[in-house]
Amino acid sequence: MNIEELVIKLRILRDKGFLPTKRTGVNGVSCTLKQELNNLGKFELELKTSKKNTNEMLTLFIKEPLSVPVRGKDKYLLQHFGTHSKKDNIERELYTTIGSTKFNSQGFKLVTKNEKIKLIHLEKEIEIFWDRKLLQQIFEAKIGQVVLILADFKGEGYDEEFHYNTAYLLKGFNYDGFVEAIRHEFIKVDLRMVMNKNFKVKNHGTSFRVIKSKLPLCFKEVIKII
Repeated sequence: MNIEELVIKLRILRDKGFLPTKRTGVNGVSCTLKQELNNLGKFELELKTSKKNTNEMLTLFIKEPLSVPVRGKDKYLLQHFGTHSKKDNIERELYTTIGSTKFNSQGFKLVTKNEKIKLIHLEKEIEIFWDRKLLQQIFEAKIGQVVLILADFKGEGYDEEFHYNTAYLLKGFNYDGFVEAIRHEFIKVDLRMVMNKNFKVKNHGTSFRVIKSKLPLCFKEVIKII
């Protein structure tokens, strides 16, 4: 199915009004859409679905930051900022969500400066960052073009209903919009790593997550298709 065929299906779906959910929980809006579109088959673009006016988040991509020195970043973070784990085989762990408006409970904060997204700490000086080139490379490799479909909703649980009435075709990485989303905490970063009893580190991936409805901020072209 191509974009033209998708637009036709979405317009038909829009005209149906509110539709009962096919599944309860946070995946209801995407599961219901998929079934209503008859599972689409192979589609050339990635689809993202969200309820309007909610703070539901999705993972944009997973990318480890650059650091100075280059080696030993994860072990340093765990040794200085990780907490002791109650798990038998884990010595320390660091699971934390980081925004830009204030330092979090573990002392981390994001700042945007000189075309870098920097991770800073309240008490210790650290040199950990993602620069513009790195972010553009990973964004274009992992995301590229996206169709974002938004739905009004009402009810809860098994009684929830969705009206799929807005959709955008999103193209091209917008670094300035990405930075603006970070400054407003529409995008946050998750650190997820552990150190075992032998002091070996396992990083589960540093992820950038965005409020679904704010995804268009990250793109140069935002084309309304319904």
